[in-house]
Amino acid sequence: MDDWQDMQLFALELIRESKPHLDRQELPNGKIMGERIAILHLDHANELLMKSFLIKKGYVVEFLKEKQVEKGTKTDDFIKEAKTLEYEKCLDIITSKEHIPLKRESKTTIIKFHQLRNEIQHRAKYIPDDKRSRIKEFYPCLKELFGLMFPDSTPFPIIHQFENLD
Repeated sequence: MDDWQDMQLFALELIRESKPHLDRQELPNGKIMGERIAILHLDHANELLMKSFLIKKGYVVEFLKEKQVEKGTKTDDFIKEAKTLEYEKCLDIITSKEHIPLKRESKTTIIKFHQLRNEIQHRAKYIPDDKRSRIKEFYPCLKELFGLMFPDSTPFPIIHQFENLD
């Protein structure tokens, strides 16, 4: 199995695993924490899917900064030192250089969802309350992008689980 395929399978598993978190009620604030975890999973899955697409197309998604190259980096240290393409840059390359015809509204929704993920990731308070509606809005865009990037792949496996979020 190629690296991009392994990455794609992992991303699809993250999507599958995001749904049970939306149903969490057992912990104090279980619903709130579950929504946050689901958003992290879904956004991370989208990033992995974009990077797997780019790898499949021959792009380098990991790199070293010039200063790191100049000072010398051994192969063993590459993993510790390497940076990867940023989320929005991946989306830009996919839609512009690779001419994936993602609708403008879908691209905007994906970027806003990623910004929400960043808010959740980097602060604990003052997170918007409309997380479920944002997931419901994001999910079809994720499915659309997946279908455009991987038209010959197996169908997006779990659409029915997210159709009736409330």
